[in-house]
Amino acid sequence: MTAGSVVLIRIVGLQIPAMLMVFLTTSYSILIFHALTYRDIGSVYRKILSSSKMVYFQLNIALLVGWAGTFLIPIYFTPSALLVSSMSISSLGGSLSSYLKTRRRSDLVECCLLAANLVLFYILYANQYHGWKYVSFVASTAVVGVALYASLRLFGYFHDNGFTASQISAIRFWALWVISLSMVISQGEFAVLTPKAMLYTAALGLVSMVLPLYFLQRSIGSLGSDKTGILVGFTPIVAIILERLVHDETTIFDAVPAILLPVIILSFLVYGRVKMVRHGIEPAQDPALPRSFVGVLDDERHERDRMLGDVSGDVEDAAVQGTLSHAKDVAPYHD
Repeated sequence: MTAGSVVLIRIVGLQIPAMLMVFLTTSYSILIFHALTYRDIGSVYRKILSSSKMVYFQLNIALLVGWAGTFLIPIYFTPSALLVSSMSISSLGGSLSSYLKTRRRSDLVECCLLAANLVLFYILYANQYHGWKYVSFVASTAVVGVALYASLRLFGYFHDNGFTASQISAIRFWALWVISLSMVISQGEFAVLTPKAMLYTAALGLVSMVLPLYFLQRSIGSLGSDKTGILVGFTPIVAIILERLVHDETTIFDAVPAILLPVIILSFLVYGRVKMVRHGIEPAQDPALPRSFVGVLDDERHERDRMLGDVSGDVEDAAVQGTLSHAKDVAPYHD
């Protein structure tokens, strides 16, 4: 959905003003998630304002920068360029964070390869853009990539503090909504608002902000922000395929890094799994996994051990009962 959404952003963004598109799409997202959490949304805001104001402010700024770029870069450059750069940065950030926790050499090698792939991406694009356009391309994609990765980490913070995926999704876009609304009003873009624009942005909001971000939040809750950050690297290759089918604009500058990115990630996932199986390491012993996921694995293991214990206890009781019954049957003959 993320891959398809950036292609759809380009289609919609070429038909209606960019800020109007951002405002309408953000409005749909806020309305949907507030409707899903209407029973406890008041307590959510009170909890944030009482204990997490600074982190909430950071999240809104990160999303403001990240999503403004997500809507604008596909229009002024290409959708695949946005995804290859931002997802490469997220994968690199997740891999680096994982290495700092585990100090495994394989994580360090993965970091180096992901960094090299990102550098290759920018080197290739030096042949596509020149001068200030290239500088603006590098700066905008890098800033957006860092902002999106920062927001991913902040999502993890809120999840660890007891917020659900729907609650986090409901509270995240207010800064983007306020800025886009003020720009729409100042530029008079409501004058070009049509039912067609509202329909397009409703579809765009569903496939770009509602469903992908909800599932992203669920992934962070299950795997943690590091693993999720790494795995988003599989997204760009899908965007390359869709962009090729829809716009026929894909170039080697996007394709090569987009192909290498999932190859690197998949190689180290397979390597890590094989190594764990070879050494008899359980997934719960992986220090890169979040405590919440490890807790789930521990609970499952304890439940399994309890059930096995109950079964073995039942078997033992049955054996004792059988022995006593046999003794009663044999006793008369001994007398």
